[in-house]
Amino acid sequence: MIEKFSHLLLRSIAYFILEPRFKNGKWLISKDSLQCLSLNLDSLLVAYNEALKIFHQLNLCSTCSGYCCYGAYNRLSVYDHIAHKVAGLKDSPAWGYRLHPIRANTLNRIDEGKCPFFIAGKGCALEYRKRPALCIWWICNKMKISLNDNEKYLLKKIRRKIDKVHWAFARCLLLGGMSRLK
Repeated sequence: MIEKFSHLLLRSIAYFILEPRFKNGKWLISKDSLQCLSLNLDSLLVAYNEALKIFHQLNLCSTCSGYCCYGAYNRLSVYDHIAHKVAGLKDSPAWGYRLHPIRANTLNRIDEGKCPFFIAGKGCALEYRKRPALCIWWICNKMKISLNDNEKYLLKKIRRKIDKVHWAFARCLLLGGMSRLK
């Protein structure tokens, strides 16, 4: 229960505080906070690589029709945006950062609602470190059936690691890590 509340609080901070600041273009990540944020980036990449090993062994995404890649869940969150900025990666073109699957946010689709990086028969073409965190830890019903209890436990642990990094991002930014443009 506490874990669910913590996750909800983390998403609420992103949705109501961080995301609006980035979207209005009047706030930037301050140069001083980049070091604080980059210290956590390695932990995030370690978690992503742990998940990659599990999903690579399953090899289900390449045989799927991309069901998870449709709808409003296949968006980069503000935490993904922060990780990309800190890593020096460019934002993905025509694939905006959205946190919650709110109907108004699905209007900027470039196609029928499918992620533009999904390729039938291959899976996601997006480099693993650039994928949304949701795509790193999410498991569909096929995966739930295919994963053993240990793998499910490991993925839950990976999600906690990702959340821990996102909390560190939020703390750093909320405690003076953002500068307002004049």
